[in-house]
Amino acid sequence: MHLPSRRLAAGSALGALVLVLTVGAGAVPAAAASGEIHFRIAGGGAPALPDSPSNGAVLRLKNGTEIAAALVRKTSGGPPRLEIYRHASGAAHWTHHLGGSSSGFKQAVARVPLKNVRITLALSPNHKYVDVVVDACRYGLVASTLATVGPTIKGKLKRAFAAPQPYGCSLAQQSEHSGKGFVGSTPIPYGEFGLLAAVFNGNGASPVVGFSQPGNGFGSLTSLPVVADAEGKPVRVVATGVARDPKTGELIVVGAGADNNAYAWTTFLTQSDSGELNGDWSSPQLIYAGVAGAETGVASVAAYGGTVFVGIDQDTSNAPVRALDNTMGYVERSGDGTWSAFANVPHSGAHDLWGPVEFNPSSGSLHATWTRATAYGKAGTPLSFALRHAVLAHGTWSTAKVLVNHRVIDAVTSLALTAQGHPVVGYVSGS
Repeated sequence: MHLPSRRLAAGSALGALVLVLTVGAGAVPAAAASGEIHFRIAGGGAPALPDSPSNGAVLRLKNGTEIAAALVRKTSGGPPRLEIYRHASGAAHWTHHLGGSSSGFKQAVARVPLKNVRITLALSPNHKYVDVVVDACRYGLVASTLATVGPTIKGKLKRAFAAPQPYGCSLAQQSEHSGKGFVGSTPIPYGEFGLLAAVFNGNGASPVVGFSQPGNGFGSLTSLPVVADAEGKPVRVVATGVARDPKTGELIVVGAGADNNAYAWTTFLTQSDSGELNGDWSSPQLIYAGVAGAETGVASVAAYGGTVFVGIDQDTSNAPVRALDNTMGYVERSGDGTWSAFANVPHSGAHDLWGPVEFNPSSGSLHATWTRATAYGKAGTPLSFALRHAVLAHGTWSTAKVLVNHRVIDAVTSLALTAQGHPVVGYVSGS
């Protein structure tokens, strides 16, 4: 699962165009000159989505079916509507299933500025339902569960609720270490439909975790153990990602601290006979010690079979020692709980930004995506962007492949894998 990475500074090569929102999965880039933002899908043989959506996400089921959720403005100046589409393996077109008032989202998204929306999709642990979460910033959080059994998506929603943001907007600048609001969610087993474990950045020093109750929003919120400095004073950590290991059940939260270090919390949840969730969160684990004077951005997290991968953007352009100078890197935890040293992604550079990462359960390999500026104008303004994909298997990275190469601002919002391990990405474009 991937959340917005570091914000690009105004005046930098990329920052010349991206001044308002962080570029990254789940964050929409500022619109290009035309002011239009589009959501598209690349890879896996899926056709283009109808209706010219503005933002969305894509998820792939085991049977080869893709599910897409997207915001569509049906009329010029009209309110956006959440539309749900389904694409069967090998089909020539997407099938529209739910949308507008029938989805239960009409009132919740009617006032939402499209640039301030993140959509995420997650398959329930029992593989029967898809959770749709719309983070509408200060307008609130909307979640719903769709049945996926059978050849169609059932029109009756299993649960749907809109909840206020308990801490405000989630799109604050990460580098300021003051971001508040919804970070992300992941489904966990619980009863028939499961629950959504949601992470927020609150008013305190550490992230906050809550669990959805079907139809009632998120219940009581619990603060994670606090990071303390050498003098025992709390260090504020802004959570940036959450993931659940589908094989072990481990839940992982990651974030970046005001001390420029990266941290992780983990837990194993169990359900009592009375239905209560039990599980103690670990103390904060230091997973990466940042370079003095640099800016650490924890960008992506994925877990499978005890292995945890965390993508890190380290910007040392203003540090006394420019050790890494904006290169993309990562740390990895092995099954025995040992965290690796920081390593750069081969052939990454100063104009690369992490996208989503996912493990392929059939092979155990990790699939990674990122965005790169590939061409510049006379004033240093980026003219072309490429979405790249590479695989990390048995400690070795594959050669990066270009998924999309456009003369526009592109950013990956979601990553899914076909049965053969080929990537299917959803991305937003500022064309």
